[in-house]
Amino acid sequence: MAGQEEIDKNKQLVACVETRQIVLRRLADTILFYLFKMQNWIPRRMMLEYRIHDIEPETLRRTVERASDLNREEHRLNPLL
Repeated sequence: MAGQEEIDKNKQLVACVETRQIVLRRLADTILFYLFKMQNWIPRRMMLEYRIHDIEPETLRRTVERASDLNREEHRLNPLL
């Protein structure tokens, strides 16, 4: 029965990781809600499902590039940063 115990342990570990991912997602949703202020439709649309969506590498790459561009622009506009 050691095999079944190992399977059960792995299932518990996967469930724990999934729960942590959901908590992290909710934290990110809360930060976004704060950033979007009164534009409630944006976070509401993002929080419709209780599942973790796959990350598309191309979207992630464009997001990082855009964030880097905005960061450089902010430093250029405010040299004290």
